[in-house]
Amino acid sequence: MKAVRRQNVTGVFSWIGSDGWSARNLVSDGNEAEVEGTLSVQPQANPVIGFEDYFLNLTVINNKRNPWFVEFWENNFQCKYPNSPYTPYNKDYKKVCSTTEKLLKRDLDFEDQLQFVSDAVMAFGYAFKNMHQELCGGKPGLCDAMNPTKGSELLKYLRKADFIGLSGDRFNFDVNGDGPARYNIIHFKQVAPERYTWIKVGEYYQGELRLNMQDIQFRTKDSMPPESVCSRPCERGQAKKHNDTPIVRASGRELSYVLLSGILLCFGVTYTLVIKPNDIVCGVQRFWSGFSFTVVYAALLTKTNRIARIFNASTKSAKRPSFISPHSQLVICGILVSFQLYIILIRPERNIRQSMMPIRYSTINKTTGSAQSSVMAAVIVTAATCNENEKVIKNASNENIPAAY
Repeated sequence: MKAVRRQNVTGVFSWIGSDGWSARNLVSDGNEAEVEGTLSVQPQANPVIGFEDYFLNLTVINNKRNPWFVEFWENNFQCKYPNSPYTPYNKDYKKVCSTTEKLLKRDLDFEDQLQFVSDAVMAFGYAFKNMHQELCGGKPGLCDAMNPTKGSELLKYLRKADFIGLSGDRFNFDVNGDGPARYNIIHFKQVAPERYTWIKVGEYYQGELRLNMQDIQFRTKDSMPPESVCSRPCERGQAKKHNDTPIVRASGRELSYVLLSGILLCFGVTYTLVIKPNDIVCGVQRFWSGFSFTVVYAALLTKTNRIARIFNASTKSAKRPSFISPHSQLVICGILVSFQLYIILIRPERNIRQSMMPIRYSTINKTTGSAQSSVMAAVIVTAATCNENEKVIKNASNENIPAAY
């Protein structure tokens, strides 16, 4: 936010915050104008019933099971507890604790999301309880069936845990092993001159979003919500101007042009199929129909093969695969197309005029060999190979994108 203010772009951005920094004073204090209008998600949590009373009644005497509680006590009251060892944290304390100090709520800042810790502990507790009930029949102690306890076996009972937590909310895991999806949608807005605050404007619960748009105030000159797009779709007759962005380069800019050219050729071959045939038209049909599809599938094959080799190489070593540069890709694509060109340029048998009906005549292409069928053979082989490369890419994990890609 300091960088936003330093670059004088306050009000240009509308922020969407994660739960890592939403509703935290560390972000908004001193940066109110920059943070204004932020929409953020925050895990929905309710207070753990009874926890505050329990914690405020803790002392060093009744909480000896926590080895760090003495250190917390000394830090909270700025004194050295009697008979405690000297540490880098209490060596400068001149005052000795009286041991009668009492924790007060006004001096403490309780974490708002303790419910998740409580639910996690209780989920394991219920899993162990149900596992012990089923394997040991509820008998006290650890039976042979649970000694040792297998993690995979415990996981089955953990996924089935279903209970009402200490916060009063129901907890269970879904089919994917995730807890309940409950989020508050919070918004940072100006409620008065020079006065800002975080307010709740909606919630997301079990796949349903409820949002009060009337309470949301974006820091923009337009009354409409800001549009979050990388770039707006082109209008009719427009084309993208910038083709040198990282995303375009990663997708293979040069091969994309080849692919686009092949698609245009495929559309163009239609016109040669509807005009009256003659020697020239038949030759153009033979060349164009095979060549255009080969250009398309050769570009797709080269692109998918490049991605497949990058993914396969990433699982074996960090070395960059060979022949993945734009120049190499064009050469490979050209070689694939050249095979089709060779097949097309083989001179076919000469066209003949043959009577189809006593009154009606038609000029047709007639070949006695395999020249015509071989024109499309290269297209079929290229398409089949391209399909196999796509299967390899689909099986690769999209969570581990190689650096070379």
